[in-house]
Amino acid sequence: MSPGEYADKLRSQLDDLKRNNRPFQLAVYGTVAESCNRIFYSGVTASGSQYQYNDTTPLYVSEARQKAVLTHKGKTGKSKFKDGKEHKTTYFKSYRELREKQGLEAGFVNWTYYGDLKSDYTNSPPQSNTAVPIKINLNWYESRLNRPANLEKYTHLSKRYGDFLNVSPQEETKFYDVLEKQLRAIFEA
Repeated sequence: MSPGEYADKLRSQLDDLKRNNRPFQLAVYGTVAESCNRIFYSGVTASGSQYQYNDTTPLYVSEARQKAVLTHKGKTGKSKFKDGKEHKTTYFKSYRELREKQGLEAGFVNWTYYGDLKSDYTNSPPQSNTAVPIKINLNWYESRLNRPANLEKYTHLSKRYGDFLNVSPQEETKFYDVLEKQLRAIFEA
């Protein structure tokens, strides 16, 4: 290959990079997918520890939007009040107990109940395992919460657990490694 042909090839690759920036896109998608797995399925913080259910606040839960049939028993274990009226809610000692009774992960916090928070953050359907960051422009993608209910959840949970949607240092390093690898593949080909 002559120097002129090589220069043309590099120019073509650079033009393609300016048009598509595929290496950046691949690095972003990989990082977002990895961080979403860590946050929403493994319940691991950006620093590597696990979020734990430490709250012992009792709660009363109604049938609406629950994943299992509830017993409608109150704090005393009875299904009727002293006046004979039936309980419309079920008492749980904590949120962890609710999750245990419903057969959900209760050993650690994984931010997934119905999947709406994850769905909003990953820009994908609730039961999907894909993460699709929102493309702002060629060099800028975002994972963000759009629905007001999830913004409210995030505000509340952040006060309690810190910014749990942060990217970990390992994920950031992997992002740059993938980006570098993809760029080298283009220009060393």
